[in-house]
Formats: sequence, structure tokens, C-alpha cells
Amino acid sequence: MKSRRELKRIILSLLFILLILHVFADTKDSNYYVADGFAKYSKGDFAGALEDYNTAIKLYPNEGKPYLARAVLKAAMGEYKAAIRDYSKTIKLNPNYAGTYCYRGVAKGMAGDHKGAIEDFNKAIELNPKYEDAYLGRGMEKHNTGDFEGAIKDYGKVIELNPNNALAYLNRGKIMEAFKKYKEALNDYNAAAKLGNEDAKKAAEKLNAQGIK
Repeated sequence: MKSRRELKRIILSLLFILLILHVFADTKDSNYYVADGFAKYSKGDFAGALEDYNTAIKLYPNEGKPYLARAVLKAAMGEYKAAIRDYSKTIKLNPNYAGTYCYRGVAKGMAGDHKGAIEDFNKAIELNPKYEDAYLGRGMEKHNTGDFEGAIKDYGKVIELNPNNALAYLNRGKIMEAFKKYKEALNDYNAAAKLGNEDAKKAAEKLNAQGIK
């Protein structure tokens, strides 16, 4: 299961949200540094981005956005424990934003704290019951820790919220195949393949070669 790559996709998506929210900042407040940091990050200048986020935190220590931006950067760099600390600071400053719990859950999962990750995804879903990425993240954590029934339910919820989420079909298909429910697995693989997922296409072809139609 290619969870590490897909969880990184969830992490990186927040960077684009930060850009949309702050790129038009034209005064030197925390938004300016967050936007400038993102611009540097997008060019591969991680050190420059980190410097901007550190400056924003030093100047505006009671604002959550710079901590959140730094957390996302740290997570993207693979520094998950540092990211978790910044996410936690963000939550302390703004405890009602579902996205922070979701992204901290991703970081906890990548750091090996699967129980803590699921707890954070639960909180994100409590705050936003239609949070697709939170259901996906929770499903992947349940999948990785052997709660296959729970994972199937979460992948199903992702598909309900977004029928074009190929990863949810692919991962649910893998569970079905592992339990020898080959017809169901093939249906999910075919659905993901139609959405452009190459792994699902290969998995479907493998089942077809075994006589599963």
C-alpha cells in the first residue's frame, strides 16, 4: 500500500491552500511572511521558507497561521515530530479548525503513532463531518493497523463524499482481494482504473489473468 506517498499528498495540499489564502498579502504582517515562505517553498528553497515562517512566529507568536505553515513544511521535509509540535501549537491557538487535526493526524501516522493519528482524524471529522481527507487518512491508518472493517467503512464514506477518489477504490479493493472477495475487488479496481489510477489498472489485469471477470 502506497500510503506514505498518498499521505504526503494530503500534507502538501495544505500548502496550496495557504497560497490561495495569503499570496495576495501586500503588507509585512504574518500573512506576508506565510505567502513569501510558500513562494520560496514552491521553488525548492526550503531553508528560505523556514526562515520566513520563523520570522513570522517571532514577530507574531500568538497567530496560528505561521505555526501551521511551518508544520506543513516540516512534515513535507520528513521532520514529523517537529511538525506535530507546531500543529499542536496551532491547535492551542485555534482549537476549532478541522484541518489542523487532520494534518497532525497525518504527521502522527508517518511518525508511527497510529492511535494518536486516528484520534486526530476523529476530531477532524467531529468538527467537519464531510471532511474527505480525514476519512481517507483514518481509513488508511485503520487499514495499516489491521482494522479492515473500519477501513472499508471509511473508504466507503470517502467514495460517498467524492465518487472520483481513485485511492479509496484502490485501497478498498486491496482489502477485498486480501479476503478473497475477488468480484468486489475487481469492481473497485476497475472504478479506480477508470479514474486514471495505474496501480488499479495493473491489479485489475492481474485478477483478469486469474479468470476473475
